[in-house]
Amino acid sequence: SINFHEATGKIVTCDELFGKSKAAACKLIKEQIVKDYECKTAAELEEKTSIFSLGEVYISNNNFSIEKDSILFCYNPYEIAPWSEGTIYTRLSFKQLHGLINLDVINSK
Repeated sequence: SINFHEATGKIVTCDELFGKSKAAACKLIKEQIVKDYECKTAAELEEKTSIFSLGEVYISNNNFSIEKDSILFCYNPYEIAPWSEGTIYTRLSFKQLHGLINLDVINSK
């Protein structure tokens, strides 16, 4: 999805939102996906579902959506898991991402 500043109409990019915190945010995304599937570790999740077998989580301009109090991340088939797992969605609250996101970008959305 594409995210826009409501006030300016400019596109919100992942670099603008996450800056140098993308790696730390990716770690939280991976941990949340593990929790979403009720597993204890990424290895357990991969063994049960093959999620993470095709790649690591990432943040790009096209795979996140800024919501009212969270950010929704989306991974299409073959990005981090086989087709059989479908599209993988996970959500992190602004509270979970505190210190990792540019709040000025969020507040102006």
